Amino acid sequence: MLGNLKGLSIIKTVGIFFTAWLVVSMNVYALPIVDQSLNSVGNIGYMSNTGGNEMADNFSLAANYQIDGLSWFGMYFDLISTANTDSFLVGFYQSDSSLINEMSYSANITRTVTPFLDAFGLPVYEYDLVFPTPIFLDAGDYLLSISNSNTDFLDWFWADSLDGDFLNYFRIAAIDTWSEYSQELSLAFTLDGSERDISEVPLPATLALLLIGLLAAVVNTGRQQVASVWQRT
Repeated sequence: MLGNLKGLSIIKTVGIFFTAWLVVSMNVYALPIVDQSLNSVGNIGYMSNTGGNEMADNFSLAANYQIDGLSWFGMYFDLISTANTDSFLVGFYQSDSSLINEMSYSANITRTVTPFLDAFGLPVYEYDLVFPTPIFLDAGDYLLSISNSNTDFLDWFWADSLDGDFLNYFRIAAIDTWSEYSQELSLAFTLDGSERDISEVPLPATLALLLIGLLAAVVNTGRQQVASVWQRT
């Protein structure tokens, strides 16, 4: 009986330890990492169309992060219908214009009209994207580029923000490097994700060794129990 209790206690300890390790190592909080909110009054925005004038904004990370989602705001040159779909090119760059990750997104973007109007009386839209595969960025300085490549409508404008460092960047063609724009306004976007810091979390190999040791203790307890039964008979 005592052997059974010891075995169950060890198994319970293994379960608790593994669950705690899994929760800590996943470290999924889905919190805003960078948040430059929409300038909701008199927004002019910056034209950003793939293959033409493309815009980017700079941001900095103080730690290593996993980027899971992105939200931003924008407007169109004219009214659009719900039948008009978007296709956005989203890119992450080093501060020296070196490309890190770039991909076109369409069906997995949610477009929602906001209650706000831009400086010309046209609706401001919010766009939400969950990346199919997380993007991992280390601490450092980066550029985020968003441009619209859809041909169903005229020019798209990335809405501006009164947050950030009041800088943004542009390029005329994809082969160009990013240049600082003369007008001092930030662009409206939010990066969601979680900090990745597993320096104090056991690595998988270490965890496996610990589990093997604990399971071996369970097996040994069982063998001792069997031995004691045979001795009693």
